[in-house]
Amino acid sequence: MKFSSVTAIALATVATVATAKKGEHDFTTTLTLSSDGSLTTTTSTHTTHKYGKFNKTSKSKTPNHTGTHKYGKFNKTSKSKTPNHTGTHKYGKFNKTSKSKTPNHTGTHKYGKFNKTSKSKTPNHTGTHKYGKFNKTSKSKTPNHTGTHKYGKFNKTKHDTTTYGPGEKARKNNAAAGPSNFNSIKLFGVTAGSAAVAGALLLL
Repeated sequence: MKFSSVTAIALATVATVATAKKGEHDFTTTLTLSSDGSLTTTTSTHTTHKYGKFNKTSKSKTPNHTGTHKYGKFNKTSKSKTPNHTGTHKYGKFNKTSKSKTPNHTGTHKYGKFNKTSKSKTPNHTGTHKYGKFNKTSKSKTPNHTGTHKYGKFNKTKHDTTTYGPGEKARKNNAAAGPSNFNSIKLFGVTAGSAAVAGALLLL
């Protein structure tokens, strides 16, 4: 009696293990030994449960990269470190990248309201003015022989004079100033008024 019961339990255990390996844990087998020595085997064919109400097998460790969420409400994966150069903004409200150091020569302004670049040192000879109201360049030193004036009101160049003999020279010196003598003096332009004007002009 005892021998047959032990043999029956051993055979039932071997059959249960073989059935479990064959089904890859898809079936659940229960053995029941009655008081009269008979063995009852119950097999469950439910595949969605294993130990509890639901299948509690370990979840896959492979991360899901197919959606927009990962662990929280939004995808919190590390952001790319590559800077974005496609728009007008970078980190703040405007693009704060370093400005180009190349000077801008295309407009009329540089740094202030007007272009403050250094002016050309080449003198301007195209107009009538230079630095003041009129052109104050040095005047030509070449004398002007085309007119009747030089620096004063009249031309004071030296004229040719007539040479007199000793007797005639004494007579002319002793003679009273007459109309002819006055005319000769006037011819040279040495009247009192003209002499004063000429002296004033020479002082200028």
